[in-house]
Amino acid sequence: MKRKIIFSAIVAAIAFLILFAVLCQSVQTATLMPQGSPIHTLLPSDVLSVDHGTISPDGTVTLDGIHACEVDFAVNVQTPKAIELRFKDTYDADRVIEIRHAVKQISEFEALEAAEEETYIEYPADYAICTKGNNYAVAKIENDGYTAIKILFTADCVLEGVYFYDTEPLLTPTGKVTPPPYRYVLAVVLALLAFVFAFLIDKKFDVSGRLVEYVKRRNVKIKQLIGWVIVCIAGGVLVEVLFRLIFGPDSAGKNFNLASCAMFCAVPLFVLVFVFNRKNIKEKPERVTVGIILVSALFLLCAKPFAHVCWDIDSHYTWALQNSYVGTAYYTDADVGIENDLRFYLEEDLKDENLTRTNQRKADLNAHDQYAVYSRDVDFSLPHLPAAAVIAVARLFGASFSTKYFLGQIPNILIYAVLCYFAIKKLKSGKIIASIIALLPTSIYMSANYSYDQWVTGFSLLGVCYFMSELEQPDKPITIKDTVIMCAAFALAAIPKLVYIFLMILPLFLQKNWCDKKQKRNYYLILITIFAIVFVMFAIRSFSSATGGGDSRGGDVNPQKQIHFILTQPFEYFKVFVKFVFTKYLTPKNLYKFLPRFSYLGTGISGVFFICAYLFATVTDHPAESVKIKNLKQMKILSFAVSFATLALIITALYISYNPVANTTVKGCQTRYLIPLMAPVALTIAYPRIALIKDKKKYNFIILALAAASIFGDAIAKVAIRMF
Repeated sequence: MKRKIIFSAIVAAIAFLILFAVLCQSVQTATLMPQGSPIHTLLPSDVLSVDHGTISPDGTVTLDGIHACEVDFAVNVQTPKAIELRFKDTYDADRVIEIRHAVKQISEFEALEAAEEETYIEYPADYAICTKGNNYAVAKIENDGYTAIKILFTADCVLEGVYFYDTEPLLTPTGKVTPPPYRYVLAVVLALLAFVFAFLIDKKFDVSGRLVEYVKRRNVKIKQLIGWVIVCIAGGVLVEVLFRLIFGPDSAGKNFNLASCAMFCAVPLFVLVFVFNRKNIKEKPERVTVGIILVSALFLLCAKPFAHVCWDIDSHYTWALQNSYVGTAYYTDADVGIENDLRFYLEEDLKDENLTRTNQRKADLNAHDQYAVYSRDVDFSLPHLPAAAVIAVARLFGASFSTKYFLGQIPNILIYAVLCYFAIKKLKSGKIIASIIALLPTSIYMSANYSYDQWVTGFSLLGVCYFMSELEQPDKPITIKDTVIMCAAFALAAIPKLVYIFLMILPLFLQKNWCDKKQKRNYYLILITIFAIVFVMFAIRSFSSATGGGDSRGGDVNPQKQIHFILTQPFEYFKVFVKFVFTKYLTPKNLYKFLPRFSYLGTGISGVFFICAYLFATVTDHPAESVKIKNLKQMKILSFAVSFATLALIITALYISYNPVANTTVKGCQTRYLIPLMAPVALTIAYPRIALIKDKKKYNFIILALAAASIFGDAIAKVAIRMF
């Protein structure tokens, strides 16, 4: 009983810490105020052109759809320090107003021509924030001067004028937002409920007893592992110190470099992973795989530049930040800058991206993290909750912005590693196939960033592996627990990208020798219930996307007209689809480029290895003789058909939401979307596979060692080396 109380108290304490951090933190607010008198003024009558809306002579801005209304001005102001947008009315919510600019000296005619041809920089250089109830928005200008500006209004308003100042704006505190008293009570109540829940779970399943027994049984091994990990890290730090003493400071003039230290730590840790698991690598390669994932991802986390280094990392950070609050999320200037500030983006020439620039970004954002300058309603996102919890706790303890940003990515690595471990562990055969998929450099890199790819890949792999495990054991009764885990894994994988819900078609055709009708009924009841819930979500989101405005990054996008084109000219779309899939998407060159892709930092050279290893393992990762699949031929056809149909839906969805009407190709469909579909095809297509290498221990070791070396080499060459 005492053990159960202690276990429940620990769970409750952790829950209270997270709940208090999310529910009960006070927020200091501030706003930018202009200083001095304007040096230049623009009025609505000075407008050159307007896109996606209208602006009347009295300044009334009206949007004509969901896209921001783009208003262009010509202006010639040298070395301004601030810009103010002043309104005749007030916004009903906080708004971030983007200000794109041209800095080349051009005439008014050229400015108009530039506006029409959209030759402004791709991302806004400045942004102004108008808080709820105010009639002005001020931005600090970080550039030498403007010759033309494009202001993007995201809501109807009445613009009075645009004013430039030659003095920097002042960040002025406006108050403090304190949580209502009921939130403190709610945090305590929920923590007590967590205590009761943990106690009941422990009472039924004896979780604490199993943990204690496991630690006792493997006490020596655990102590050895912890000891050797400490030795490896201490050794890496010592090598870093000696390296700097011998070869001098790093590129930023510092005598300690996190990226090179992480590299020196990773080398012995990789060796430790293989040495520590040398006796069970034959039967339990998942232990080596999870070790490689953890070491590689943590190395990438420590070594990558502090910048926009991953696809949509700004959006995913924003989701994580929002979910670190309840109801209303509060952004500091640093938080807003992640999504809107050009300085957070990588240098166009990656050769210019270095440690000095990373340190400058950290210092700049840390200095702008004191006050909340913007707020918006929380957009709930389940995959981002783990990162959100860590961000909230770090904020509670007063961590700097760069520290919060760094720590928030660690849960993604842990979740991906745990999901891959239990997925591979569940398999009766094909463990190396699943390991190769889990170890793809693109997936590991995504797990070391703000993203939900690791969520989709990890849970889809877990669902597929549970399905394959049951498929290979037709005479084994499937338990309710395994049914729930398998179906929930598929469902959770589909929540961020609902198109993957069609992978749940696989367990609908699970071939088993059912013990009785009740077992079969329970299985299909659970499966169909979960599938129906997620499918309804898919239908609602699909309708919302189809009736919305699509993704403006793709150009002149119109989902309604695109759907009309597909339905009225299906043969034309079929030609676009086939041409894209077989001449651009599913080509060796494209796969080589994307499987070892480190997003904007470039492509590694390990693509050939991973393609060959994937194909080789698909044919040679043979099962034990006792393992067999019922109706094997039908399952091969089903797995391939479901995977290809899901791919077709992904491509079609992106064609609708991201491409101009009747476009002759498909933009925005990255090869990483294939990764969740690799397991069902590879685990069935060549089954039962060829026992090319009889020594399974040697077979596993060679493939996993080459995979680890490939990942590590690419990580150094494409990510870490610029940070030394």
